[in-house]
Amino acid sequence: MRRLALALVFVSMVGAMPAAFSESPVDCAIAAISYRLQMPGWDNVAKLCNGATSTAPVDCAAAAISYRLQMPGWDNVAELCQGATSAAPVDCAAAAISYRLQMPGWDNVARLCNRATSTAPVDCGAAAISYRLQMPGWDNVARLCNGARSSAPVDCAAAAISYRLQMPGWDNVAALCSTVR
Repeated sequence: MRRLALALVFVSMVGAMPAAFSESPVDCAIAAISYRLQMPGWDNVAKLCNGATSTAPVDCAAAAISYRLQMPGWDNVAELCQGATSAAPVDCAAAAISYRLQMPGWDNVARLCNRATSTAPVDCGAAAISYRLQMPGWDNVARLCNGARSSAPVDCAAAAISYRLQMPGWDNVAALCSTVR
């Protein structure tokens, strides 16, 4: 937060930033507080725009609070859309709360669909809670399937808890298999 303020002061003083500085997080923050979104609270703006490569997180957040999703709470919106490159996390979240998964709690939905490029994390989540795995706890499902492009993390988790590894603890299983795409 302080770096953003210092960067803005530096830009106003010298007119340009050093070559290593990316203005995308600043552009994202400007869009977040402008007429496009009017996001309150610098903590949410910083969370939304941290590491942004464009203003796409703002477009995602605008879709999240619109009629398409009606997501309550700016903190959940920021978590859902941080790092977004499109509005795909919103489509994922809509699928997560629909008949496809019926995932409760916006915090789990935001964790599951953050940085999603499709609704594949929802398909992974459905497999995780189905007869294939019967994974307890939506937080573990979100951790396992965040960023999934298929149900491959579920296959990994099934192997981890089988006779092949007999790994105890769903949090350990989710940590082990969450990077399988």
